[in-house]
Amino acid sequence: MAPNKTTTVDQLLIVLELYHRIPIGRKITASELHQQLRDVGIHRDIRTVQRNLELVVKFFDVDKDDRDKPYGYRRRLGSRVPPSPRASILLETAFAHLKAVLPETYHAAIDDTQPHWLPPFNPRPKVDIRYPRPRTIPSGYDASVFEKVCLALYYQRAIRLVLNDNTDLPVVHPLGLILEDDELLLVYQYQGTRCTVSLPEIDAIHVSTYTFDYPDNFSLTEVVTAPAQKSS
Repeated sequence: MAPNKTTTVDQLLIVLELYHRIPIGRKITASELHQQLRDVGIHRDIRTVQRNLELVVKFFDVDKDDRDKPYGYRRRLGSRVPPSPRASILLETAFAHLKAVLPETYHAAIDDTQPHWLPPFNPRPKVDIRYPRPRTIPSGYDASVFEKVCLALYYQRAIRLVLNDNTDLPVVHPLGLILEDDELLLVYQYQGTRCTVSLPEIDAIHVSTYTFDYPDNFSLTEVVTAPAQKSS
C-alpha cells in the first residue's frame, strides 16, 4: 500500500487499527506499533502514528506512560468485564482448540487476542485439548500472510494475491476463512468465481485501500460442501 493523503475515514481506520494492537496490562511503544503497521502494508511515518496514538489515548481506555522515553501505551486491565465461570471455561476451551489446530507461529497472536481477566484462584490452564488421532499441522505458514488476510477480512478490503506457482491475481475479494482437515483455507472471489486457496500456497498478499461489496446470500458453510472449488 503506497503512502497516500490521509482522509477522515482512513484516519479513523488507522486509529482503530492502533487501538486493536495495544495490549492489555503491558506496554508497547509507538515504534513497535509503527513496525506492525508496516508489516501488514499500512505505511505511515512515525509522527503520523504518534499523532493518532494521542487520539487513541484521548478517546479510548488506553494509558500513556510518559515518564521515560520511548513512551509506552497499554490498555487498562479493567477494560473488559470478566466473564461468568461458565463463559470463562468455554472461552478457554475455544482458545485451547485454536492452539491445538493452528501452527505455533500463530500462538502469540492467539495469546494477545484471548481475553485477559484475573482469575480468583491460580491462573494455570483449566482446559487441555486432546485429539483421538495423530495430527500433523501443515508447515509453511507465514504469520505475515495471515496478518494481512485478517486485515483484509476485517476491513473488507480488496487484495492482490501472488501464489507459490507465480499466479498473480490482481483484484481479489476475500470472503472468509475455513479450517478444514487441519488446514486454513482463504475463500475469495476473483472475476466472478469463488475459489479457495490454502494459506501456505500464498507467496505474497497486498492489501489495497479499496473496499468491496460483500456478496448477498453467501455462506461459508456452502463452500465447505463444495470441495471442487478448492484450488489445486
